[in-house]
Amino acid sequence: MFRETLAVRDVLLMVSDGAWTPLGSAGIERGVRSTLMRPFADLPSAVLDAASRRGRADDMTAVALRLLRS
Repeated sequence: MFRETLAVRDVLLMVSDGAWTPLGSAGIERGVRSTLMRPFADLPSAVLDAASRRGRADDMTAVALRLLRS
C-alpha cells in the first residue's frame, strides 16, 4: 500500500506487470506524454500499445484516473 497526495488534474495510472515490465518508468512516462494533446480516454490504450510494441510476455491492463476536484 502507498499513500500519495494528488492535486487537481494529476493523473494516476495503474498498470499490470505485463505492461510495466516491457516499458519501465521511462516508457510509461513517454506513453503518458504522447497523449497530452489527445483525449484523456486514449491514455490506457497508448500505454498498452507501447508495451505491445516492446514485446509483451503477459496479459496487460492499464487504468487511468484524473483528479478533477479536491
